[in-house]
Amino acid sequence: DNGTPFSSFLSAAVDNIEEVNQLQKDADQMAVDFAIGKIDNVADVMIAQEKASIALQYTVQLRNKLLDAYNEIMRIQV
Repeated sequence: DNGTPFSSFLSAAVDNIEEVNQLQKDADQMAVDFAIGKIDNVADVMIAQEKASIALQYTVQLRNKLLDAYNEIMRIQV
């Protein structure tokens, strides 16, 4: 990748968001499959739900830290 460090970081952030979205979709699909009897292992459904939840929490915390860093940079006097 010949991009700047910021573009690499931005690309990684977008990939992370897409991964979180996919985990959410997979967990939702597993819940539906469990509800209609397509799968019967509730533990797998709960694990998928928890993975999606943790990934979302991580992404939100990362966003918060980035906003804090941005605000700190904006406070620096030039």
